[in-house]
Amino acid sequence: MRYLHQDVELFKEAINIAAYGNSMLSQTAELDYYLSEAAKELVKNCSCLVLKGAAALSKCYRVIGMATGKLEFAAMRTITADERSAVIEAVKHTAAALGCDIKAEDFENDIKAFINGNIERLCCRFIYDSVCSVFSGKESFELIIECCNASPDEGVSLLPMECAVLDVVRLEAPEYTEEYGAQKTELKARDMEIILAEKLFDICDNYLKGNIRKNSADIYDVYMLLQLISTDESFTEAVEMVRTERENSVLHPSAQPDNDMEELLYRIVKDEVYKQDYNELTSRLIDTAVSYDDAASAIYTAADSGVFSAV
Repeated sequence: MRYLHQDVELFKEAINIAAYGNSMLSQTAELDYYLSEAAKELVKNCSCLVLKGAAALSKCYRVIGMATGKLEFAAMRTITADERSAVIEAVKHTAAALGCDIKAEDFENDIKAFINGNIERLCCRFIYDSVCSVFSGKESFELIIECCNASPDEGVSLLPMECAVLDVVRLEAPEYTEEYGAQKTELKARDMEIILAEKLFDICDNYLKGNIRKNSADIYDVYMLLQLISTDESFTEAVEMVRTERENSVLHPSAQPDNDMEELLYRIVKDEVYKQDYNELTSRLIDTAVSYDDAASAIYTAADSGVFSAV
């Protein structure tokens, strides 16, 4: 099997058709393609990886549009050094297979710390040669893999993954489907209730750590999810699961017993903590127009539901 981007002319044509058909920029269609191929390659080489976050909402649930530049995975039950080494090898293999460079401030030391269990989250950027970029010819996306002490089958669904560019190949040029691996692919993704709970904890984590810039998209994601999810018993169970997973992690201060999630969420809405970042950045990226006030009202709804005081 070859990758579609190795056939530059066909790749460009598929991108243009996908961009036109889905009312998106060609750069967004290209990014979505690389996210899809990286996700496929990663899980093929490391079965413990489960898609989460905005990438899962975009590519598996279609709750949000495709303009996410972040690929997030939970590495389920990666306890031993050998298990964590397998994750690293999958990352390196995926980058090599796609012809991407890996960029991080101190990637080699991060690898050692990750394998030794000194850090729970591995972050890096995949740099790819863009056929759409009008500037440097290089584009990138962020890869985040976080260890998660939970069962690989708990709170997980096997779902088809969407990719606009590969859909064009499969539908418009089916004779190339097998050659370029354009068949529909299924990935394991965390359930939407769990992603919603994680998003709410993340909003509070970033507030407590002062990481507001470029993180207001979580508020939009919560708003979109609450159009589909009720804050009922199943969501209460998801909140409890996420809190249990995170309660011993320094990465997640809001899940610690001395922090009141309900109070934190009320404070974030009252003080309009994310408003400037949302209006300046997130509002330009989202495919469904939602004002900051409407998006923030979803945070208040979640806090007011009582689910955080129930666990």
